[in-house]
Amino acid sequence: MAADSTPRMVDGYEIVRYRPEHKSQVAKLQTHLWTSEPKFATRYLEWKYEENPYANEPVIYLALQGSKLVGMRGFYQSKWELGSPRQTHAILVADDAVIVPSHRNRRLSTVIMRAAFEDLAKSGHEYVLNLSGSPVTVVSSLAMGWKSAGPLEPISLERGLNLARKGRRVLKRISFVHRYAESRFLRTPAERDPFAHLDRMSSRKEADAISIEREPRPDAMAELVSHLGYDGRIRHVRDREFLAWRFRDPLSVYRFLYWGTSPMRGYLVLKCERSGAHHPTRVRIVDLEGTSASVRAGLLDAAIDLGRFQELFAWAATLSDETRKYLLSTRGFKPAELDLRARGCPCVLVKRVSTQPEGSNWMLGNRRLTALADWDMRMLYTMAG
Repeated sequence: MAADSTPRMVDGYEIVRYRPEHKSQVAKLQTHLWTSEPKFATRYLEWKYEENPYANEPVIYLALQGSKLVGMRGFYQSKWELGSPRQTHAILVADDAVIVPSHRNRRLSTVIMRAAFEDLAKSGHEYVLNLSGSPVTVVSSLAMGWKSAGPLEPISLERGLNLARKGRRVLKRISFVHRYAESRFLRTPAERDPFAHLDRMSSRKEADAISIEREPRPDAMAELVSHLGYDGRIRHVRDREFLAWRFRDPLSVYRFLYWGTSPMRGYLVLKCERSGAHHPTRVRIVDLEGTSASVRAGLLDAAIDLGRFQELFAWAATLSDETRKYLLSTRGFKPAELDLRARGCPCVLVKRVSTQPEGSNWMLGNRRLTALADWDMRMLYTMAG
């Protein structure tokens, strides 16, 4: 069904659906969120909403006061699979919530979301997701009827704190200067380019089973995923189209460790954020697949040994007990972001927007959307990856 494009006036704000003529204003607004660099904000908007392989058009709700854009909430399209025989479902993911500073604390976010839910229900959507909710997002979302499937349990492997990192942690606790704690000038050369050592070692590994590359191999990666066993839990589709699109994220830098070529036996995807983003020195494990536990372990060991990263970060919630112990705990990974963990964050949030009668459980096929045990959740499926 087509969305309702009729503007809504609520509390002095006009809530409208995004149109192409809004692009420059939206990109400028997003400099308050993902990056301070307008060129990356524009490219990110185009990539996420216009080039998305599952979307026909951008789904973004804007708040205008007069001709001025003062707030937005974006929803990008995603495609999920589950069960046996396998079934697929297209679901919008709520993301990109931005309010200009002078209009915050006016419940504008709630106004935008209520208008969005009403419009999405009319368009035939049943559920929307939020895949890495922050504490502020979680609190406000639960108040609006969202449900949490459960926390994603961040973990990390850290090398000893250097003086620069210790100094930044002190600055983060000081008023008026905490915003400068992640300044590029306060980082070591290795922190400015987290992949520097891994890149230097790439030529050494090319003669071995594992190769280190800057470009994805979406065809081979998708083929590997399709041949591996699948337990039927809810997971994002990893077809060629999704993988080719996903790794074009303009705010992220990726490295790919591959085991074998034809056929590929495994891959490990690592990510760091570009300078100017929230965690430019953190390296994240975005996805890991392999035909055996030894292949997955070999890829992870290569990343740890050759990367020499200050911090290697992952989510552990939906991993098997064997993977947690064999792959992660034995290599020194420990719970991370303890303050966020204590508040159940980050987490998977689910919202039912359909006006049709609902049962006691929010279901996708025969899987419960509000039970993390029914999910195979990877950072790759979210904007955190």
